Parts: sequence; structure tokens; C-alpha cells
Amino acid sequence: MRLLSDATALPSRARAPQFGGFYERLEFLRALIDHPARVSALLPSSPAMAQAIAAQIPSNDGQVLELGPGTGAITKAIIARGIPASRIVAIEYDPGFADLLSGRFPGLYVLQGDAMNLARVLGTPRRSYTAVVSGLPLINFPIEARYEVIEDALARVRLGGPFIQVSYRGTPAIPESREIMARRAAFVWRNLPPGYIWVYRRQPIKTWGHA
Repeated sequence: MRLLSDATALPSRARAPQFGGFYERLEFLRALIDHPARVSALLPSSPAMAQAIAAQIPSNDGQVLELGPGTGAITKAIIARGIPASRIVAIEYDPGFADLLSGRFPGLYVLQGDAMNLARVLGTPRRSYTAVVSGLPLINFPIEARYEVIEDALARVRLGGPFIQVSYRGTPAIPESREIMARRAAFVWRNLPPGYIWVYRRQPIKTWGHA
């Protein structure tokens, strides 16, 4: 995998730090103060939300790209789904979160960089991933930036693979088009606040037979 100068790969540590609910919430508050536009909620995703997101990954075969994992609530659910940490690439903007992730999940490949610009962090798209899972607060960004992230991410998954997005709005981050399908996969009450899971995919290429 090609790494560029403004993305830092953090080595995993053998022992994870002490990590509980209060400390996790404290880290979220700190990140919200430091980077308010880049934190999607006041609290980490609940286990119910994280499990519902992980369930959208089509199989446990191949790598998963996770954007904006925060303190790792969804990462934990992805691993519980049967995908080992060594097959997850996590891109986290906040240095504190990135450091926590590298300690909490030995073997996880953590890149500290801007997931809103995947080309800068990962280089030229290649279809390397089974799925992309996003905790990015896309709705906080202009529509053009949302399109850029989703289109670039879909260029990195296997054909037909999903871009899975957590959201706190009942409308998709980008409207469905001839190129991209947008489906509301779930609504999770047991989360604060309750939230939606949106799944985006490339529209299948239609082939027309001769009359």
C-alpha cells in the first residue's frame, strides 16, 4: 500500500491502554472541542449501532477500509463479525483517536490522516476492499465533498461492494443517481441519538441485447 507524506502509519502496541466507557466519552468530548466539524456525535456509537453497521459488510473475506473510526466502537463490531484487526485499514484524522486505536486493537493498520481526501492518504484507487465503513460526519461538509468521498471510496471496493455510512438524518448524504444507489439499510433506536445506516453502491452496468 502506498503511503503519502501527510498520512502517518502508527504501529500497533502489544498492550491496549485501560479503556472504559467514561474514558471513551471523555475522549469524544476532547475531540469535539478540537475538531467540531469532524466528530459526528457527542458519544461513540452504541453496541447496537456498531453491530448493525458491521452486519452490512457482505462477507469476512478480504480487507475493510474504515473511515473516521474514532475510539473504535465500530471497529470492535467489525472484528466481532469475524474480520481480524489485521485486515482492517483505519484512517483517523484526530491524533489522539489514532493513538488509542493502535493500542486498543493490536494488528490494526491505523493511518493518521484526512479520510475526506482518500487520494492523498491512499494514492490511486485500486479495488482492494470488501467494503468501506464510514463514521465521517459527511453531512457537515459541502455536497461536492460528499460526492468526492463516496465516489473515491466506491472505486476502492470490489465491484458491487458497499460504502456503509452512519448518519443522524433520514435523507442520504448524496441523492441516488444513475451511477450510485443509495439505500437506507437500518434505523437504530438503541443509540444516542438514534441513527440511520445508509448503504451506497455503484449502479450495475446495463447491457442491452439485440432486438
